[in-house]
Amino acid sequence: MENSGATQEKWLREVGRFILCHSYLFLAIGAVCLALSIYSTLQFKLYDEPGRWAPQNDPLVKRAKVIEERFGGANHVVIMVTARNGDIYNHATLEKVKKITADLLSMKGVIPYTVRSIGDVTARYMKFENRNGEDFIVNKPLMDRVPDEGDQTALDRIRWGAEHNPLIKGPLVSVSPDAKATVIAADFRTTPVKDSMGHLLPYTDPVEIYKQVNSLRERYTDSHDLIEAGGTPIIIGWVNSEGLTYVGIAFLFFLVVMAIILYLFLGRLAGAIMPILVGLFASLCGFAIYRLFFGSVLGSAAVLIAPFIVVAAGSCHAVQFLRRLFDDSTLQGVSDEDAFVDTFAMRFKPMVISLLADVMAFVVLSFVPFENVSLLGRVTTFGLISVTVAEFFILMPGLYLVMRGRLIRRVAKQKRTKMDGITEAIVRTMVKKRWAHVTVFGVVLVAFIWSAAVVSQLQFSQDNTYAIHNALTRSWRNNEIYKMEMHIREYFGGVYPLVVLAKTKGDALVNADLDVLQGMDRFEDDMKKVPGVAGTLGLPDFLKVMNRLMYGDKPEALALPSSERGVAEYVFMYEDGEPGVFDAVVSPDHQTAAIDILVRDTSKDTVSRVMTAAYAAADKDLSSAKLEPIIGGGSIAIASAFNDSIGKWLVLGTVLSMAATFVLVVVLLRSIVMPLFLVLPLVVGIFITMAIMHVVGVPMDSNMTTALAIASGVGIDSEVYLLFRFREEYALLGDFDEALIQSFTKIRRALVTSNLALIIGCWALIPIALYVGTVGFGMGLILALCFILGYFATPALWAVLRPSYLTRSTEEEMAPAEPVRSVS
Repeated sequence: MENSGATQEKWLREVGRFILCHSYLFLAIGAVCLALSIYSTLQFKLYDEPGRWAPQNDPLVKRAKVIEERFGGANHVVIMVTARNGDIYNHATLEKVKKITADLLSMKGVIPYTVRSIGDVTARYMKFENRNGEDFIVNKPLMDRVPDEGDQTALDRIRWGAEHNPLIKGPLVSVSPDAKATVIAADFRTTPVKDSMGHLLPYTDPVEIYKQVNSLRERYTDSHDLIEAGGTPIIIGWVNSEGLTYVGIAFLFFLVVMAIILYLFLGRLAGAIMPILVGLFASLCGFAIYRLFFGSVLGSAAVLIAPFIVVAAGSCHAVQFLRRLFDDSTLQGVSDEDAFVDTFAMRFKPMVISLLADVMAFVVLSFVPFENVSLLGRVTTFGLISVTVAEFFILMPGLYLVMRGRLIRRVAKQKRTKMDGITEAIVRTMVKKRWAHVTVFGVVLVAFIWSAAVVSQLQFSQDNTYAIHNALTRSWRNNEIYKMEMHIREYFGGVYPLVVLAKTKGDALVNADLDVLQGMDRFEDDMKKVPGVAGTLGLPDFLKVMNRLMYGDKPEALALPSSERGVAEYVFMYEDGEPGVFDAVVSPDHQTAAIDILVRDTSKDTVSRVMTAAYAAADKDLSSAKLEPIIGGGSIAIASAFNDSIGKWLVLGTVLSMAATFVLVVVLLRSIVMPLFLVLPLVVGIFITMAIMHVVGVPMDSNMTTALAIASGVGIDSEVYLLFRFREEYALLGDFDEALIQSFTKIRRALVTSNLALIIGCWALIPIALYVGTVGFGMGLILALCFILGYFATPALWAVLRPSYLTRSTEEEMAPAEPVRSVS
């Protein structure tokens, strides 16, 4: 009776022979799948919504969605107009301000009443005048029309009005203190929202916002004025439009470098082309399968890292096939068909186990509650599964037909290379010498202890200003988007808002109840004292300016009115026939008011400090019998939700990925101890990688997830292939040490080829001026560390501990199947 190992091998040989006998059919099916996948992939639309970055069940995210529907905040754009010479109070500059304001109001998805500019009705010319003994109050739009060229009187009027209105001199509807720059701000809707009548309001996406704002910049920037823009939609829009060029160049460069390395090591053109082709096929299939189940919208540009990972994994497995075929099977004096069948049968099980191990890491990531991470996990999962499909429909039939056409030469004997000699000498030392064991274990232990100490001190967060750039090369220093944001921050303090709602209880109205307004005013005063806060704007600010006007423009009168009657009068007077002036800060039912807080940046320290202060101030100033606070709107709230969860999920995702991989290998190998030996180098490699990344200045953000995930998956492949090769050699030699030496020496040919190609390919991305460069460095680093650990530590560890699985039932599992025969 045949044992299970022999039965599996016999079945695999029959499958392999069937594929070869129908090579044209399988290749044709593969070509059809490739064509359909290409067509399907071209139908995708990239729609990166900032509100979906953080976990959707986070209370801050839920509140942000509610606030955004009415008051915006998540898609805040700031456009700065700077006069190159002199100040902004001239015809040409003010005309640009007026036109840009009008253009913004006509853009799809803009929330009209959030547009703030000295050219909008929200900016007022307010003056107390005494005419013939009678007091008059002037309250008109600051710039209802652009002054004619040379009309100095009109220009002086606008200058005086801007300089004497605290709202305009503030950071939100602003002119800079030196009058050289002014900003135009607006918020956009990027999700479907219905009005009170049930009609769907216009909405857009960050890419369209960026393109239209950038079009304004190009149209109005000239030798007289500089137009710059900042904000979350500008960052995301740039990454998802112009930034895609960088990703495309990076991917092409990655493929070329890998192909060159593979050709140099394998010495065959097919050896360079086939692994790349397998990876590309699997990548495209991964996107096509995703579209089949989840639709044609990709919610994050992070998914564009998936092809790098899938090509890396697919190439690695294809190289194992090629090395086994050319270095072993074709040297046994059998036909091409028998050589292919033998390679397919002996390599299939370790390939499936290692691929499933790869997949498990990304299956776990698919359930991480971050849109960018989960999307990357799903597409990569489907892509890795497709690597197996590529084996049947691309690699086997394609390579077989190439060999039959004598386009690949066969060699009678494999030459022993200098690398083989070096590898065997190292492995023999690692296996035989006690001093080598002590040295290797000592070095690894010291490195692990150091890295664990560093990792324990790490802070996990994401600063959106820098996350899109290459942290390794500090690429932001030469990036226009970064420079514009820094320039705006220099003049106006920042571009990122936090929106806090003050919601009344019962019948109280925010624009009529003095207690409510005083609480809001105290809250603003408290927030202005927080480091990192550039300024605030709320309903009390409008009323205070009106109160000062009523008291003859006296600075000491910049305070709320003393009675609710005064509040009602000021609200009426400020509008002065311009309905909608307060729409940006008060809801239509007058029971909710928005307080905008402009914040310098989205770094962890700033966000944490501002949010902590906001909660404390809200509890003190906005919590009463009449009022309750709602904190959670704007870019800062979303960044806070992201930062609060990223550390937990980065660690949890990595641990669960490792655990899932471990459990899978336990089930497939039917052993608990052996999987520990396989994943141990990965654990050490992850810790050392994180420590090194920190030392070179790479932040611990969502980009790190990719590097850690590839460790949990692709990093284990080498150990799995080594395990099965050892069992083959042990079945032939019967000597543990010699089997270990020979298996390491032979399998390392393929591992050196594939790993070196992957590592160099990943590190070739380092110069790319985008986050792809950082990810490439991280991926290459962890692959290099796992390879080094496998090269030195694994043989020493196996030789010292000699896990019983390595020799358990080897004779039964490795029993030969029926004799190989050729049907050619």
